[in-house]
Amino acid sequence: MAIFENIKFDEIREKAKGRWFGIMQALGIQVGDGGHTGCPICGPGQNKHRFRFSEKEGNGVWICTQCQGGDGFSLVQKVLGCDIKEAFEAVAKVIDVAPSNPITQEKKADPEEFKKLLKASYKVKKGDPVGKYLKERGLSDIPKNIFYCPACYEFETRQDQNAMLAIFRAPDGEALTLHRTFIKDGKKLDVKAPRKTMSVLDGKKMTGGAVRLYDGKPEVLGVCEGIETAIAVHEMYGVVIWPCLNANLLESWEPPDWCHTVRIYSDNDWHYVGQSAAYNLAKRLSGDKYKLKVLVFVPKCKDFLEDLNMGLK
Repeated sequence: MAIFENIKFDEIREKAKGRWFGIMQALGIQVGDGGHTGCPICGPGQNKHRFRFSEKEGNGVWICTQCQGGDGFSLVQKVLGCDIKEAFEAVAKVIDVAPSNPITQEKKADPEEFKKLLKASYKVKKGDPVGKYLKERGLSDIPKNIFYCPACYEFETRQDQNAMLAIFRAPDGEALTLHRTFIKDGKKLDVKAPRKTMSVLDGKKMTGGAVRLYDGKPEVLGVCEGIETAIAVHEMYGVVIWPCLNANLLESWEPPDWCHTVRIYSDNDWHYVGQSAAYNLAKRLSGDKYKLKVLVFVPKCKDFLEDLNMGLK
């Protein structure tokens, strides 16, 4: 790969020191905020206490009771399913390593930057790149709360790209960050992590939140992992549903006080990460604290989007 023709591995390692939380955020790898959390490799685990990530000695040290542990590069390798050389390249792209150029420091989350990006975005139409992407995925519904951004900066390519934007909100409804799905020619952009979440506002956490994809305050509310899965469920069953973006965030989700029934739409992963998160959430929400009716639905295929495309219901 060209990036390694004049950059040494130890140079990339040195420049990544102390920046691992930002690197993981840019690559779309959820590692929590330094406390115990679910593992991005093998899943949440019991009580979400399986995994921990820290900046120990600047190396992005991680440990999992099931996957053992290592440094930041090994975590990138395992999560992205690549070899160690590709892991170094992915990190190098994120931190903008160049042989003769200084590192571009990652920006802190800026509310004005979020507003600027949304202002430059549009409601999705069937003929625009996001509309074409959804159609290519087999979806016909276009939620009001996703947006098309024609020029959204993407770290790996170092270029502006078309992107589907969605606002991720805290349990109280506060906007915390933007989730971006980078797209090209009706498909996800061909990069290591085509889905990326911007840095969360200082002092805030994504725990408990979701993308409020559909409006309304129904007594029956659906929740799932992915945005495309949520749209598929809405098309199939007409339920108002909020995606949490990944299994760890699904398991931590906090319901609004106005809903009486929660319908959890699980993924059907071969390693049971999605099912584990769904049932752990169901167990928690079924407790005396919430007094909710909770139902879990598992697709026949790997997710409800595939069920939709296969004509299964």
